[in-house]
Amino acid sequence: MLVAALLLVGAVPHAGQAGTPFPEQIDRIIDAAHLRDGVRPAGVADDAEFLRRVYLDLAGVVPTAVQADAFFGDSAEGKRGRLVDRLLAAPTFSLQMSRVFDAMLVERRVATIKSYDFKPAEWQDWLATAFRGNMSWDRLAAAMLQSDGTSDTEAAAARFYLVRDVEPHLLARDIGRLFLGRDLQCAQCHDDPRIKTYRQADYYGLYAFVSRLKHFRDDKKKLNFVTEKANGDVSFTSAFSGAMGETNPRLPGGEMIADPPVAKGKEYSVKPEKGQMGIPTYSRRLQLAQRLPRKQTTGFSRNIANRLWALMLGRGLVHPLDMHHPD
Repeated sequence: MLVAALLLVGAVPHAGQAGTPFPEQIDRIIDAAHLRDGVRPAGVADDAEFLRRVYLDLAGVVPTAVQADAFFGDSAEGKRGRLVDRLLAAPTFSLQMSRVFDAMLVERRVATIKSYDFKPAEWQDWLATAFRGNMSWDRLAAAMLQSDGTSDTEAAAARFYLVRDVEPHLLARDIGRLFLGRDLQCAQCHDDPRIKTYRQADYYGLYAFVSRLKHFRDDKKKLNFVTEKANGDVSFTSAFSGAMGETNPRLPGGEMIADPPVAKGKEYSVKPEKGQMGIPTYSRRLQLAQRLPRKQTTGFSRNIANRLWALMLGRGLVHPLDMHHPD
């Protein structure tokens, strides 16, 4: 069940080592850890427990009496795997995942932007459509991070920014938490004294991707969008040592991304004016959408795998979920 969900969002490879099925790889790793640590694992769940859990996880409801009787009466080998396949293919799966990812990505936030009247149902419909189309997690993440709300097909994805009031510090923290599994809030003011790899430069590297963003209200259309300035540098000072630094956009542990030269007067492809949203010639937001949702990005795949593990098993392999670090 867990592996099916992981494969659906593209968090893990389909092929195993030397042709070994991926579920068997997971079992071997867990069995080896149990043996090493002297842990006696719990027994295999019986049919009743399995049935209830798989329906709640993949459909969001308990099975009906008819569905339960059919499952209990099936004596053929592999019936559990077949049930998982049916639930993944059912319309209820995309609806359940839209609810799960809504809670994960929005965290029941309420925007304080004046006149922000976005309907949550539109966002949930967008998520459900993505899951029905088997959109992988990297593509889903990219769609959210690049959306400014102007696209007819991806406008709902801008809710990730708008529900956070397009506030750069809040965005930087939540992008680190929800996409990379790192809560860098403490590093906003100084290097984290507990975790050596949570550095202030990493926080502000993420912040630099979104520091130029702000909310734009189109009063004629009565709609809200995410706009971006063409300039704006990022500097920071440690509250502990007083050391100062500057940074361009940078993913944690990665290299800084230099802004390309843009001729004076050509900073915007659409100049910002009263009642008109500006569009910069070069967008740091689009750089974030292109560079973060990749398997090469430290923590990106591990984060979603850990969150799905927690969804299915009640607790992440890394817990809390946003405390990934090598220590």
